[in-house]
Amino acid sequence: MAHRPADPVRPAPAHDDLAGSYLQTGCGGNCGVVTSGSAPAATGCVPLTDGALAVATDDQGHYGTSTSSGIFATDPTLKADFGYKSEHQLAVVAKDIIKRFYGQAATHSYYDGCSQGGHEALTEAQRYPTDFDGIVAGAPANNWTAHTFQYAWNAHAVFAVADGTATLTTTDLKPLHAVVLAGCGATDDGIVEDPLACAWDPGSIACASGQTSTAADFCLTAAQVTTVRKMYSGPRDEHGELLYPGWQLRGSELNWAGAIVPTTATGSTSNQTNVNERVRYLLYARPTPNSPGRTSSSPRQTTGN
Repeated sequence: MAHRPADPVRPAPAHDDLAGSYLQTGCGGNCGVVTSGSAPAATGCVPLTDGALAVATDDQGHYGTSTSSGIFATDPTLKADFGYKSEHQLAVVAKDIIKRFYGQAATHSYYDGCSQGGHEALTEAQRYPTDFDGIVAGAPANNWTAHTFQYAWNAHAVFAVADGTATLTTTDLKPLHAVVLAGCGATDDGIVEDPLACAWDPGSIACASGQTSTAADFCLTAAQVTTVRKMYSGPRDEHGELLYPGWQLRGSELNWAGAIVPTTATGSTSNQTNVNERVRYLLYARPTPNSPGRTSSSPRQTTGN
């Protein structure tokens, strides 16, 4: 896989004079694609096409079949680009292009990224603090090893049936969410004001012996109770220590669709796909493309609370 420098992308200027500043935006997932036209962590707040900003973004130095693909990391150079180099290199090149094109440097330079883009933002702040005057690091996917095992925890908890299928599907989320709102004393407009203070237990709606869950009488199987408890507990080791400071709060159930819970029992989720790609290509010094996937999990896990 040949190395290719990150490609800056600049929307056509509204006029020939640079009116203001330079904005660099990040990408998401494992990148590999170029997207422009939005500032992920400040959507609606930053004008990108009225000439106020010169904008650049990149694919972190590699082409990908999707933003989940991790095969690029079989090339150590591309792995380093993804890890920390690409955004600094793009900033240097983009600023030079701006100065040459407009005949003047941008008045200020800003970075805006979310998820992996947030990771890129933190990397810029830590490694290259003079690249930007201001940085927005939205939902940063930092501490990749621990973050990966959070994904693994979720995937292992959901795809827990012996044949690898899912215990929950998206059709379960709406009735589950409704029960959680009631159990957590949500406001009339459906807000759980302090999710951390809510101790509602999914075992309280466990299906009775012989009971089948219906829309009118929703209940959880024993396997589903275990899955939901794990979601609320977050990834923990055998001593109950939280392995990553982020988990699913009570009241977040609708947001599990697609990322954590599949549409069908035999479907997949972005958490599952991401952890498989990361374990195979990104976490270790040598790629392990034949590593088993589907329900990869942390070697230190408990059933949660």
